[in-house]
Amino acid sequence: MRKIVFLFFLINFSLFAQQETKKNNVNSNNSLVEKENSFSINTIESIPLAPGCENVTKSEQMSCFVQFLNLHIKKHFQYPEEAYNKRIQGRVYIEITINEEGVVDKIRTRGPNKILEDECKRIVSLLPKFTPGFQDEKPVNVKYTFPIGFKVK
Repeated sequence: MRKIVFLFFLINFSLFAQQETKKNNVNSNNSLVEKENSFSINTIESIPLAPGCENVTKSEQMSCFVQFLNLHIKKHFQYPEEAYNKRIQGRVYIEITINEEGVVDKIRTRGPNKILEDECKRIVSLLPKFTPGFQDEKPVNVKYTFPIGFKVK
């Protein structure tokens, strides 16, 4: 009988990016053009809301967001067979961007093995649409980073 342990910790790590990222380009008129404007979930005025978290108090929104991700990962997690057979384990860090429409449109991973990274991308790609995050009463892109741990016993 196989024993598999799946560990995940939904905490925000600023491993991939600074808290606020603005990338600018210079257009043909030598004026700056804003390409991307993303905020960390820790610095945003109104965080993206997961389905079912719309009616919780502002102080409970982050907890509800994390709990939603926990349940989603538990529901969709499958230890990759090849990784299990090769005893590949470790922690994968995932950075998602929830865009202005509430859709997860960017997924970045960093981990010990591509097989584990691909499983994390698969799980996260199944996330439903969120209510977008807001800054200055405007919807904005919001980044959130968390780890998922894989361990074979």
